[in-house]
Amino acid sequence: MNKNIFLLSTMILAIFNMACKKSETNRIKIEGFQLFDNLGNTIGRIGPADNDWQFINWSSLSSFEQALLNSADTVNTNNTSVSSVSFNPYPNPVKFVSAIGLASADSVKFKLVIVDESGAVLKHIEKKIKGPSSFLIDVSDRNIFPAAKSLRYYYSFSAANNLHFKIGYGDIKICDYPFFLEPSSQNLHLIEQTCF
Repeated sequence: MNKNIFLLSTMILAIFNMACKKSETNRIKIEGFQLFDNLGNTIGRIGPADNDWQFINWSSLSSFEQALLNSADTVNTNNTSVSSVSFNPYPNPVKFVSAIGLASADSVKFKLVIVDESGAVLKHIEKKIKGPSSFLIDVSDRNIFPAAKSLRYYYSFSAANNLHFKIGYGDIKICDYPFFLEPSSQNLHLIEQTCF
């Protein structure tokens, strides 16, 4: 009897330990933020430099991060092809609405996955684009996007027979700054004090 209880206790501890390690490997390390005004102009940086908002190699993502971009969605790559693309987020920090400006020379599939530091997916967007395109992301629900929350946007562009030909990520800060304190290079110091 004692032997069975010992074995059962050992199994429970092992499962708990594996679950803790799994959740720890899904954590997203957010340390630095590239800042943008309401028009998408770079206004500064807070924290250490990293690969925010740059196109990077697929292999530089962890298997967890790759799985985020490989998650199932409803947009296919029919009638798409590899082309030059651009991705421009703004503003950062963001109060209620995050904007994304996109451009592609030909038809491509765009995918965006928004996660928090724990790796929990908060929102995902998939769409086909061609030429200039933009869309808005509502981050006003403070139950999902509380003030001072740090987010990571993972994004990819795919084409027929060329999944994720361009990928990247960037970090966004949610901030309830006063209306007169819109992100700009003139009030960078106040933004830093208020939001970070």
